[in-house]
Amino acid sequence: MTDAVGLIYYALVCGGIAVFAPNVPNRLARAIVGLGAGAISAFALPFIRTLFGN
Repeated sequence: MTDAVGLIYYALVCGGIAVFAPNVPNRLARAIVGLGAGAISAFALPFIRTLFGN
């Protein structure tokens, strides 16, 4: 099972960072991309930990 707190944390952090990224002119689009990237990274983190034996 995925850690919901970690998922939300990474999604919010990446979304907040993406808001200030200059590559995409639309602030809402940057936030959506950042939230998606954060959610994917938080979902993958437990599997990566297992892969490396942590």
